[in-house]
Parts: sequence; C-alpha cells; structure tokens
Amino acid sequence: MRHRLSRRFAVLATVAAVFAIAAVGAVAGTAAMNQIDNNNTATLPSKNPTDLKAAQGKAWAWGIPGSALQPDAAEVVSWGNPEVSGGGSVTIGKMTQDDADNGYVTVRVKSLDTGLVITNAMATISGGQMGAVQIVSTSMSKDAMTYTVKLKFPGMEGTVGQLSLKWYTEQLAL
Repeated sequence: MRHRLSRRFAVLATVAAVFAIAAVGAVAGTAAMNQIDNNNTATLPSKNPTDLKAAQGKAWAWGIPGSALQPDAAEVVSWGNPEVSGGGSVTIGKMTQDDADNGYVTVRVKSLDTGLVITNAMATISGGQMGAVQIVSTSMSKDAMTYTVKLKFPGMEGTVGQLSLKWYTEQLAL
C-alpha cells in the first residue's frame, strides 16, 4: 500500500511539473497576455476524442482572460514548437468599432507548420456579465491551417468573460 501511494505521488508531481513548465513556456507578450492560462478551459469538454492518439493528433487549449480580448493593437502568442512537435500562433486582432458603439475583435489560431492541420476546434465564453461579449461566428479555413473566432462587444459595456479555445491538430504525411 505504501509503495502505491509513493508512486501516485510521484506521478502527480510529474504531471504538475509538466503543466507548470507548459504554462510558463507557452506565454509571452504584454501584461494582459501574460494572464493566459494554458489548458484552463473548464467550459470545454475535458476528454479528447478517443481516436486522437490513433491519428497521431494532439489537443491544445487556451484560456484568454477578458482583459486581453480588447487590445489597442494586435497581439500574437506562440503555441507548441514548430520544429519539434508542430505549433503556431494565436492572434488577437485590434479592436474596431462601428457607429453604434459596438466593438469587434477577431481571434485566429494558426498553424505555422506545413502539414500540421487543425482537424477540429471550439470556443466558449465563461464568466463576466451576460451579453458583454458574444461569439458572432467561428470558421475553419479551407486548407485547415487557421481557425477564426469573431467576437462582438455590444455597446462596449459590462465585464467581459474568458474566451476558452480548444483545437486538435494532426500532422499530415508530406
């Protein structure tokens, strides 16, 4: 019994260390972008598809706080490692406004690795005030290299919740 407990503790400590290193290594940019928590996407399905391992795929997840969703200039954060396991970038576009005081932001998840395609993706908003931000549309590019989320901030009022993104990648044989 004692042997099992020490083994479980060692496994849990290793998992915690991997998550801590991934969270620290995956984040760059301004103070608001430094608040991004890798794999902090509680509103998304927690289990990955069962066929993901068989297809040599990988799951990625990001939680982007509301404070980072209204930038004055476009911001880019890298994910993964294009030279080793594949990777790309998450771009939060500059906020634009229309005549009715609505704000708009486009968030793009892009694969920077030829042959690494995004096979599926999803986005949710959690927390904040109801209606402070809306997901207007989501789309995947025809070449499956870019996943786009368009956000609307009606009236530019209210506390904006966290945008949670999750996407799955697969390396195609070239």
